Amino acid sequence: MAKVFIINLELDSKKREYITGHFKERGISFELINAIDGRELSSDELNKLVDLKKAKEYNKNSMALGEIGCALSHCLIYKKIIDDNLDGAFIFEDDIILPKNMKEIINSIYKQRDKIPKNSYISFNRSYIYFLRKVINITNDIGVYRTHLSHGTIGYYIDKQAAQTLLIANTKIKYTADNQQLVKKINRLSTNKVLLELNNSFDSTINQTRVIAHPKKNIIKRCFRAFRDKFIRKKLSSLSIFVGIKRIT
Repeated sequence: MAKVFIINLELDSKKREYITGHFKERGISFELINAIDGRELSSDELNKLVDLKKAKEYNKNSMALGEIGCALSHCLIYKKIIDDNLDGAFIFEDDIILPKNMKEIINSIYKQRDKIPKNSYISFNRSYIYFLRKVINITNDIGVYRTHLSHGTIGYYIDKQAAQTLLIANTKIKYTADNQQLVKKINRLSTNKVLLELNNSFDSTINQTRVIAHPKKNIIKRCFRAFRDKFIRKKLSSLSIFVGIKRIT
């Protein structure tokens, strides 16, 4: 049976009530994992758990407390996958909306796990896939593909080998959970459809701490994203056919 974990801050009762109800509604069994709140870590704990110098170097800025807590929480599950000797597991954050057939998708991926390359994860979020490099079919219109780039860690499948690779690379936190230098250490796969939406009725703890940690950076980031979405991504999408890459949004 596929193992499903949901990451949630214990004190965030509204999200906990929402996400547990949502998964039950979809008929998906799960285990709730109490997330680590980076805002509650003391200076001594931060120095022990985070390589602050390398974190700043690898992420082009110091990590926000929410990013540190997120990375530690994902590592907590990677360790659990290894300790419990699981083939792999599905990991979800607590502010998502699942498609109605998510249970079918989870079961299909898990049944075909032997066909998936070892040391892999499968993103269910936005990505750039190699559309000629399909790995497995999930449903009639959804498949898993080799991936050039994927975004975020709101929901994904990861096998034991990839969990071990990421845990070793990020034991003393140096990377955000979705840092591209980190995930390049494993085989990146994605579905050819975005399967998860964010529930925008909830505020993001990570974003709140990013605004506090990097107020100027966030203004620049918003401006860059507006430019990127209007010009760069549009051109990349039209040119992608020549390199076999398709943008999944």
